[in-house]
Amino acid sequence: MSIGTIALIDLRILGLGMLRQKPSQILKDTSLWTLAGLIITITAGMIIFTTGPLFYYYSDAFRYKMAALVVAIIYNYTIHKKIAQSDNTGPVGKLIAVGSLLLWISIVFAGLFYAFT
Repeated sequence: MSIGTIALIDLRILGLGMLRQKPSQILKDTSLWTLAGLIITITAGMIIFTTGPLFYYYSDAFRYKMAALVVAIIYNYTIHKKIAQSDNTGPVGKLIAVGSLLLWISIVFAGLFYAFT
């Protein structure tokens, strides 16, 4: 849920959807959903972690995912939020949006990778 709401803002900044709304309005409309998604995901992740902590601890993909998740959350609530609030759809805004999308997509793939190894 949180990745989807963040992606909506990124896609709008990139000019690929929801062109009638400003990024700042989408951010305002989705901020509670984003936070709720992060809380649910982190809580569920901690519960799943307890099922095999040694497996996860020794998994490089899991360690990458945790590090990338921390970076992505900080990135989302600092740089990304500032760009979205300013409705910056210029080159800098697009670069920030692409970086955000790549970071969140890498987190999803890291989760898939350690789940199947």
